[in-house]
Amino acid sequence: MSKRKHDDDDSSTRRVDRGFESSHSTKEASTSRHKKGKVVPQMRRASRRTQSGSNMAYGHCLEPDWLPHVEAIIDVVFDGNCGYRCVASGLALADVDGWRIVRRRMYDEIIGYEDFWREVLGSSFETVKNAVHCPEKQEGASFKEWLTLPDMGLLVSTAFNVILVNLSHGSASTFLPLRSTPPSSLHNRLIIAMANERNIHWVRCSCV
Repeated sequence: MSKRKHDDDDSSTRRVDRGFESSHSTKEASTSRHKKGKVVPQMRRASRRTQSGSNMAYGHCLEPDWLPHVEAIIDVVFDGNCGYRCVASGLALADVDGWRIVRRRMYDEIIGYEDFWREVLGSSFETVKNAVHCPEKQEGASFKEWLTLPDMGLLVSTAFNVILVNLSHGSASTFLPLRSTPPSSLHNRLIIAMANERNIHWVRCSCV
């Protein structure tokens, strides 16, 4: 099995380390807009393609029991990379290329620990590896390159040492890092929550 030194420092989940590349990180918006994305109230969202069109309900995407705990839904660009964009948003990576950094980090993880992930993913290994591979000039993503759960859940949580939560109605689940332990301090622990709309679009959920 290939080996790589892993940074287990508790603060690692609260910052973008050098391994994430220079991305001009931005803080999560506390107002109604976040650069090109939009922070919308619990039951509403921006137009998925323009980010500025008429609002539509999103509540049906979430497990009902979670609705009281979701204070905002952050929509992202609908270009096939929406799942990676949600992870990037949760990591406070730049809007423009954050999704690219996420895919590359996931690819580095699955290649750097190939034997480990072959055992974890089994027959899905090649599919996941090919999906997260990101050519230099790639912009959008085909159906085969979309972020899918549960297949990629453990890869995301392990690559970034975060807790990933899927709040989608009918498929709610939680993913923990496999090669490290999330910080014991709640202050330093990073949780990224997402929900899927009709299996075609991901949004990030900000929970209380």
